[in-house]
Amino acid sequence: MTMTNRGLIMEKSLLYEAFSHLNSNFVDGDSYRVEPISNQHKIGCSAEGFPLLFVKCSDEEFLNNIILDKLEVRFNQECTLRTGELVEKCTYNIVILKTTNADLIRCFLDVFSIVLEKLSELPSVYELKSEVNKLAELFLLPSAELSLASIQGLWAELFVIEQSQNPVYLIKSWHISASDKFDFNDGVDKIEVKSTSRDTRIHNFSIEQLNPNEDAKLVIASIFTIRTGIGVSVIDLVDRITNKLIHNDEAIYLLKGMVIKTIGDNWERIKDVYFDYNQAVDSYCFYDYRVIPSIPLTVIPENVLHVHFQSDLTNVATVDKAELTGNLHKCL
Repeated sequence: MTMTNRGLIMEKSLLYEAFSHLNSNFVDGDSYRVEPISNQHKIGCSAEGFPLLFVKCSDEEFLNNIILDKLEVRFNQECTLRTGELVEKCTYNIVILKTTNADLIRCFLDVFSIVLEKLSELPSVYELKSEVNKLAELFLLPSAELSLASIQGLWAELFVIEQSQNPVYLIKSWHISASDKFDFNDGVDKIEVKSTSRDTRIHNFSIEQLNPNEDAKLVIASIFTIRTGIGVSVIDLVDRITNKLIHNDEAIYLLKGMVIKTIGDNWERIKDVYFDYNQAVDSYCFYDYRVIPSIPLTVIPENVLHVHFQSDLTNVATVDKAELTGNLHKCL
């Protein structure tokens, strides 16, 4: 297998391929057929078809295992690994992703290969746990069923990143939580993405979204997202963006980490949800938030909270992308 230019970690494009070849080669008990990821680490497959990452560490410090619904880490496990005709009995730390969904496995392996590149060639157990804990955060909360509206919203945000002239900057400015007020925020500029599946440009707003702080530079990005039987999916957009980030592991880590966290247990649900990409491109436009039809704050009683409304932008003047200023807005 080809390694990266560091000579340490297998190329991301080959990692899933290596796992796929191992899928039918499980060996009973604590013995596994594996492929090398690097000089020290290996990839295998469980009896259930789960990917197993065998990480070699420089010590055998005792640590409690991490056990979550989707992710499990077993520290300092004695096991027998078979690489071709070579049999090795040794202590490894085993990271297990408990799913057979190909899209989630591929996404996770991309993220984990970046984690390995961050580590020392032979890390300590504590060093490994520190990085794995960050991954575990993506799987901590139980996932509710993702609504079609949420899938549409995620698709629209990924579309904005995919269309961007500087996807790295947008990814770093992407909201951390779904409850954040704006979709992209670099501390100065802000972008709120609005999508609609209707045939008119009507969007939902909260009163807070159209009343940012006084010096804020807020742009509303508007997109028609029409669901189709054949088109572009969330996963397709992630792949297109990743192809633009080929030399930026940090951005890939952030992108795929956010996608894993957002989709949760809904990977099977999203894989057959497609949207009309050409329609999105043709309808994509921008608005200064100050011209969006809104409700004046002065007419809202003091104790009335969480005000939401719909605005029709059909006859509202758009902003020419060439006129946008500021680091974030110039990415559009």
